[in-house]
Amino acid sequence: MQTCPRPSRAFSRLVLVALALVLPVGPGRRGQAALLPQFTTIQAAIDAAADYDTITIPAGDYTESLLVTKPLTLAGASAGSTVIRAQNGKRVITVTITGGVDLTLRNLTLTGGSPPAGEHGGAVWVWNGSLVVEACILQDNQAVDGGAIYQAGTGSVTITNSTLHDNQASNRGGGIFAAGNVTLTEVSLSNNSAAWHGGGVHVDAGDLSISGGRMVQNQAGTSGGGAFVDNNLSIQDGTFAGNTAGNDGGAIMQWNGVNRLVTIANAHFEANQAVRYGGALSVAHGAETTIHGTRFIGNAVVGDAVHATNTAGGGVHFSGSVPNQSLTITGSIFQGNTAVCQNCDTVQGGGVFVSGSLGVSRSDFTGNKAAGHGGAIYAHPSSSTVTILTSKFDGNASTSSSGGALHLEASTAAHLENVVVMNTRVQSGSSVAFVRVPLITILHSTLTGTTTPSGRGDGISIDQAINLTNTAHVINTIIANQAAGVVVQSYAECSLDHTLWYGNTRDIDGAGTIQNLGPLYGDPAFAIDGYHLTSASPAIDRGTVSTVLFDIDQQGRGGQPDIGADEFYARVHIPLVQREPVNYDNEN
Repeated sequence: MQTCPRPSRAFSRLVLVALALVLPVGPGRRGQAALLPQFTTIQAAIDAAADYDTITIPAGDYTESLLVTKPLTLAGASAGSTVIRAQNGKRVITVTITGGVDLTLRNLTLTGGSPPAGEHGGAVWVWNGSLVVEACILQDNQAVDGGAIYQAGTGSVTITNSTLHDNQASNRGGGIFAAGNVTLTEVSLSNNSAAWHGGGVHVDAGDLSISGGRMVQNQAGTSGGGAFVDNNLSIQDGTFAGNTAGNDGGAIMQWNGVNRLVTIANAHFEANQAVRYGGALSVAHGAETTIHGTRFIGNAVVGDAVHATNTAGGGVHFSGSVPNQSLTITGSIFQGNTAVCQNCDTVQGGGVFVSGSLGVSRSDFTGNKAAGHGGAIYAHPSSSTVTILTSKFDGNASTSSSGGALHLEASTAAHLENVVVMNTRVQSGSSVAFVRVPLITILHSTLTGTTTPSGRGDGISIDQAINLTNTAHVINTIIANQAAGVVVQSYAECSLDHTLWYGNTRDIDGAGTIQNLGPLYGDPAFAIDGYHLTSASPAIDRGTVSTVLFDIDQQGRGGQPDIGADEFYARVHIPLVQREPVNYDNEN
């Protein structure tokens, strides 16, 4: 009988926790077998294993607190059937060695970890090493930092197809605390809590990357109900719902700004809540942020004067710390987000609050509300430029005197193109408010139907401080059903070119300088959706030549464009011509 060769590092051994069994030692054994010794505990198998071995743990309920001092893989039969419970007053697994040890966990449940007071990592503690978790459940663990997982020093945490729920941290990281990079792929974090930052996960010095999965019903006493991350943040897909923070970032808080990136694509944020800033997302110091194809639904900042003197950003709060830091939103939906506060000094931005440059395109803002300025968007006085393209604002509301949909203040420049603002509600004032903005351009846009509790509100207001002058250019725009279509205050100037006016109590108002060039009057004859044109519209082919090549639906504009956000295209119905079938059998 041939003897088994010593397995190489490439083929890790299998060590089975059970009674003595005969089985292949590892892949490539060609049917040869070896008799393994008896291990009555997982710890005994760990002690006997060599570096990079895989210890296979059969289904069962084990009560052990394990010490790992070498790189290993611990693999159960399945997370539902192989359960490791911590001994009383201890964590489940401690990985320790000065030089660092890597550990992989697979198909296990780790539960009941509760180390002594002041210690971290309820389920797993790793120092200067990397942790890989695959298809595991970590539940009902608690510690100071890292209710379930604590990773410090060098290394990283990578988790795939796993669940962390009902873990608690008395400080940071209810589910996970990590000093290194954290990668989560199809991971569920639910009902975890931290008294300070990061109800689900706290990434202290590394980056956080999320692909798919869910963060649901996690809580942080201060910031980052779902996640708190110091550095770069990347999210691809994933659902973030019902997370709460006692201060900022109901779902996610990102902290550092300069040379940091936040990228979010195709995610869903719903019913998250914070007290002060960012019901769903708070970017604290202006990391370059891009949001694409993402839905923000029913998130809120709900403040009170006891906990916050101001509240902002029901969906997203972005605060730039240096000039030209930017927030870019494309192809996204903001619906039903709110910013409210009792007895606060300021409440701003039901959907989005931004201090920095803002770019919005191909996005919809519907039914957002601020108990202050900017029902959909509030651009702070320190903002740089605001550009909004090919987007719709419908049914947004403000209980203040300005900016039921948009309140843009003290930007270098504001540019609106192919924008629809409709069905806006304000306490008084306008649906779109520009305050101390030196250069304003509005091209091919449609503003209709601003209301107040007592009647109509204004469409656009342009305000300026004494001894400062700003200039607004409004071109090929429909302004309808307002109290005053455009209000231009003292020291402000506005040039209106080829505007279609309809149903306003007053088309223009205010003590500023106004030019109304080439005006048109008449019912825009909107379709049932309230902004697309029908064939009866006087806006068709009546605009002045502009540089805007496409409309809000990305349809091309002709040499003589239509006025408003929509370019009308007649539907051509081609009759169906049916021929008699040819009978080839009768051909000669």
